[in-house]
Order: sequence, then C-alpha cells, then structure tokens
Amino acid sequence: GPAYQALIPGLVKREDVPDTWEGLLDPKWKGRIVVRDVRASATMKTIYGAIIYKEWKRTGSLDDGFALLDRLHANTGAYAATPEVMFTLLSAPESAYALTPWNQFDALGRKHNHGLPFGYVIPKETPVIVEPIAIVKGAPHPEEAKLFYDFVTSQEQLLHAAEKYFRLPARPDLPP
Repeated sequence: GPAYQALIPGLVKREDVPDTWEGLLDPKWKGRIVVRDVRASATMKTIYGAIIYKEWKRTGSLDDGFALLDRLHANTGAYAATPEVMFTLLSAPESAYALTPWNQFDALGRKHNHGLPFGYVIPKETPVIVEPIAIVKGAPHPEEAKLFYDFVTSQEQLLHAAEKYFRLPARPDLPP
C-alpha cells in the first residue's frame, strides 16, 4: 500500500497533519514522530527508498534524499524495535508521539482488526506501491500458472483481499 503518516484521533487534528513528506520536518513535530527501526523493517526501507527516489527525481541528487531523511531523523523522538512497540507508543493515552510513516493497509488492518485508533494521510507525491501478478513467458508449467493467475485475480479473491487485508485492487469492474 502507499506510504502514509498515521495519526491518532484526539491527539492530532486531521487538518494539522502534514500532507507532504516535507511537512514532517516542521519543528512543531520535533520529538512527536515515532519511526519503526529501519534496519528491521521492510516497510520503512520501502518508505525511505521512496523518499530518496522522490528527491532524486525532483533534484537529480541522491544526496538531497538523504538530507531529507537526516531532517526527519532530527524530528524523530523514538525508533521502535517492533511494530507492536511503535503502535503502543502511538496509542498510549499519555504518549507524546503523534505521527509515524507507515503503510496504509497495515494502518487499516490495525484499526479494523485490533481496534487501534489510527487514521492516515497519503502525502502528496507519494509513490504508490503495487503488487502485480503475471504469467512469465516461457514458464515451465504454463497451465498451472494460468490456474493460479485466474484464482488470484478472480473477483472473489480480489474482494476478499480488499476486505480482509486492505489490498485495494485497481480494476474498474469491481465495486468501490
């Protein structure tokens, strides 16, 4: 899912949440951001890579992406060893932490499946992560590959993935 910034209703008003990645660099967020330990998190590696890529596309310099991450680091109050620690830090009533970069489907899953009070904002110019599927030309078992492809891309399975796992299909033949 797309990278996003989580927010806690009551702790942060929706209109106060930045709608750009650069908005996380505002001094008002200093110490109020919790980030999942990047070394252990594929999600954070993806988000950091997307930030570096976005800045490289904007300026032509990888250094600008790393400079943005340095500024984010300066505003980060904690790095959480696990997602559970991160969500606990964000949802504790006395917590000073208000925002985290994370992914949409996990935020929705935590909200709906675990009752955690998360909302989200997809920042402008956020690269969208896709999960494509295809049958590789020359596959050694094309009939089995077609069976699997047809199963995964069936309306029933795509709707199940959307409802249970918050994977949003990009097909116009499915109900919104």
